[in-house]
This record gives sequence, C-alpha cells and structure tokens, in this order.
Amino acid sequence: MNTFCLKFTNIINIMSNPESYNLEEKNKETVDNSLPDFFLNMNKKKLKSKDMETIVELLKKIIPSNLNVDYSDLLSYFKSYQKVQSNPICKFYTQNNYDIDKYQDKDIIKSYDLFINFNCTKCGHFESEHTPCKKYVKIDDSYNCKCCGIRKDLHTICMNYDSIDNYCNYCGFSWLEHRLKYDEMKIDDCHNFISHPENSKRCSNCIYDQTHHKYSKKYHALNQKAKDKVANDFFVLTSEFIQMSDSEKFEVLMMYEIITKMLIIQK
Repeated sequence: MNTFCLKFTNIINIMSNPESYNLEEKNKETVDNSLPDFFLNMNKKKLKSKDMETIVELLKKIIPSNLNVDYSDLLSYFKSYQKVQSNPICKFYTQNNYDIDKYQDKDIIKSYDLFINFNCTKCGHFESEHTPCKKYVKIDDSYNCKCCGIRKDLHTICMNYDSIDNYCNYCGFSWLEHRLKYDEMKIDDCHNFISHPENSKRCSNCIYDQTHHKYSKKYHALNQKAKDKVANDFFVLTSEFIQMSDSEKFEVLMMYEIITKMLIIQK
C-alpha cells in the first residue's frame, strides 16, 4: 500500500510540474562539429603568432577540458588547413588519424596532431563539411556510414518510415529512432490503431505501436525524462494494484482511476 501511494504521488507531482513539459537540452556539439566554423572564420583573417593567445582561449571553450593540448604549433595547423580550402570536398569522408594513436590517455597532445585528425585524408576538409548520403548504412563495429563515411548523427531521419526489418528503406534509421523524432516534433499517432500485417505491434496507419495509441495527449506532451519516470511509476503502481486484495483495491480505487484517466485514453 505504501508503494502504491508513493507512486501515485510521484505521478501527480510530475504531471503537474511545468518543468516536465519543457524540452530537454540537447548535448553540446561534438568537437569536430564545432571546429569547422571556428577555423573557417579564423582563416578569413591573416593570422600571425601574436594572434594565437586569443585564439587558444576561444578553442579551450570548444575542446573538452580533459584533453591536455599543447597549442605551440597551432599556427602551423592554421596554415595547413588554409591550403586545403581551395580543394573540392570529396564524396567519401575518411578520417585522418594522423599520429593520434601514439598518444596515451594522459599525454599532452600537439594541437596540429589533434586537429588534423578530424580532417579527411582525401580532401583535407572536416567531416561536417562533407554531404551525408540519403540512406545511412552501418558498418560492423563502426558508427560511420558504409556509403559516405560520415557518422550516423550527421545523417537525416526521414519522415516516411517504411520497413519490415526495423531499419527504414529510405534513410536507414530504426523504427525507434523515427518514433523518437516524431515525439520530439510533437507528431501524434493516428488515434485508430490497426495492426500491421507484417508486425502486429505496429500500426498500419502510422509509425506508432499499440501502446502509444493507448496513452493520452497529456502523457505524450511530457519530455522524455518525465515520460520515462511516469511510465515506470505507473507500471509499479499497476502491478501493486493487481496484487492487492479486494478490500485493499476498494481503498485505493479512486486514486487508481484518477491516474488511469490521466494517462490512458478512455473509450
């Protein structure tokens, strides 16, 4: 009984808290997503050794603090990167890995070795300067695409999911990745679940599964962190309710109905 009351209170608090409906902050861009714009902007200027001190301070805001970087050869890298700007960007990104393997975790890394590691061996441009292909194809033990060499997170999830084996025929992303994107964009389900002939848990009319169709708009409006907490608490609360005696169920029935009506679509 105590667990039931605790989970009931948790759900009410989460559902009534405005913070539960705020969009969650996304992770900051990875180092090699931020660097191209930085270096392109810097390369528009005629840089000299005296400019490096200011630039190093700016770079420290981009580079993770756990990396020990020696910036004494930074100007050399700028000059090297400046030379490749006239090169056309190739169609398949191949990471440089220039001398980076010689460093151990706590070693001080030369800035030239660090930054050139992000440049393509063929054209010298950064990964994010390349154009990802339309369909991401996974390589075993790698996050990069078999067709264009670019990481998965730089590809685009399509809005027309079509697949039998989970991975989309159009963009290569999984059913779950599409669904999470739809959730993020506040795209609702069709409100009329019809079992898919190839997958009984999926709907023939939309991307969502049968469970998604059951939950209310208020539940789906929660951000993912709040949604996960509510779903977990509701599961525990329901399990507790099922195991109660009839007299115990009678005592908490009104509370159970309040939560159920709040989360589940009533038909």
